[in-house]
Amino acid sequence: MTAHVETLPWDSEFFGMRIGRVQFGQDSVDPQIAAEMQSYDCVYVEMDVALIRSLPSWLELGARPIDVRIELRVDLRRFVASAPHERVEAVGSWGTDDRVAASALVKLLSAESRFRLDPRFAPRVEDLYGRWLQRAFSGADNGLVWREHGEVVGLLTYRIEGSDAWLELLAVSSNMRGGGIGTALTNAFLLQAQGGNSRTARVRTHLRNLAAVRVYESAGFRMERCLLVLHRWTEGARTTT
Repeated sequence: MTAHVETLPWDSEFFGMRIGRVQFGQDSVDPQIAAEMQSYDCVYVEMDVALIRSLPSWLELGARPIDVRIELRVDLRRFVASAPHERVEAVGSWGTDDRVAASALVKLLSAESRFRLDPRFAPRVEDLYGRWLQRAFSGADNGLVWREHGEVVGLLTYRIEGSDAWLELLAVSSNMRGGGIGTALTNAFLLQAQGGNSRTARVRTHLRNLAAVRVYESAGFRMERCLLVLHRWTEGARTTT
């Protein structure tokens, strides 16, 4: 199937420019894709690593490697989760102190984003993650937390999309990492998704974030896809606003 550029309305609105995506699944690059890309400020190219031999063609079009993203999944119909940890809480409403603590956690998380690796996006990364967190504050996404002495030190947000449950944000305070909080939150997410009749749980992260990958795998996730992500900027493109 010929690759084509898909417009990404959410990214375009947030960054104040026209952004698209190419999900590449073939051995050669269609010459027409270059013309299509010209109408965008930036295009994310998502290429299965099995097709890495086509990378020189994308480099010639001006795309530059940014990150390696992996997608992991759990088949909830066959999954048997352990009992939820008693310290994990489902959030019904977010108080002021919880919002402040959650925002600080997500600020730390934003430092690991692939967008931080692209100088044109880097200035807006903290705002980007803050916008994602606002979805939980508004109730559009679900939230799970772990507290120590009454303060939120671990956070997970997720959304339900059809039969899929997507883990969106997972953050643990830097001085509390390595103690199983991330795994406990992830396990609780899987139980919530399973109880809500989701068939599959999914998460995306980058391969270089080995700590997160270990957490997801310890909770039962297994890698489904590995993608090289490139950004292709059009000459004269606007900067982020």
